[in-house]
Amino acid sequence: MATVEKYFPKIFNRMGFQVAHFLGIPIFTMAFVLLYNPFNLQEVLEYNRTSFTFNISISLAITTLVYLICRLIFFFTRTVRQTGWLQYFTWVFLEVMVTCCFIALFLSLVKQDSNSHYFSILLNTIGYFLSIVIFPYFIITTIFFIIGKNEDSASYKDNQQERVKFYDASRNLKLIVSSSDLLYIEAQDNYICIHYTEKHALKQYVLRSSMAAIEDICRNAGLLRCHRSYFVKVNRISVLSKDKEGMIFAQMDDLASTKVPVTKRYYDTLSSLL
Repeated sequence: MATVEKYFPKIFNRMGFQVAHFLGIPIFTMAFVLLYNPFNLQEVLEYNRTSFTFNISISLAITTLVYLICRLIFFFTRTVRQTGWLQYFTWVFLEVMVTCCFIALFLSLVKQDSNSHYFSILLNTIGYFLSIVIFPYFIITTIFFIIGKNEDSASYKDNQQERVKFYDASRNLKLIVSSSDLLYIEAQDNYICIHYTEKHALKQYVLRSSMAAIEDICRNAGLLRCHRSYFVKVNRISVLSKDKEGMIFAQMDDLASTKVPVTKRYYDTLSSLL
């Protein structure tokens, strides 16, 4: 059975996921406060010189701006960080705290009450804000989790082991190939080139990734490292041969009889599997 970890990290870095936060959370908060008046917020935010409408409007404007900035940072730093559950919830905690700090600062300025200090207003703001935004956070996370799960399920046929998925360095799904169609994969600087057949025609797909990043995928798909820069599909090798210079090559079973270089380090292991 698929786990949450399998689907959720792929949706962390989508722009749609960020938009849902900096628009969805303020809109939900506004609607929730106006409809249900939780914690008697309409009375709490009714200060001497300012009305509830003004205070809640500015507070929600602050929320929208802070979330917009936080989510843009989250999106544009996606290529330089690994995002898992712990990292994501740490980010959520920080953006909630930053939002509450700015809202509390605004409220302390408009309240003009010597008996109310900034930190007491901040603590109340954190309590109120967390109690409200926990609902949109849960809703947004659940919706995108379902989307990710459905997309992943749709990418496979009945037998998932027959399909191989390749992701780029940002964990975006780029290519799905039948395992039986794969020939070999070669490294090209910061990219990899996937060579495969489609209706007997040779195809290739280049994506930004590394050999280390796809090692587990290759192992599960029946590809074996045969060179520092190559993985080869073992059951598609027709013969291992040497040229006049003593270089070893794996000749593939495609129509072009493609030759893939094999180093002595991997020769014994590869030949034992043929």
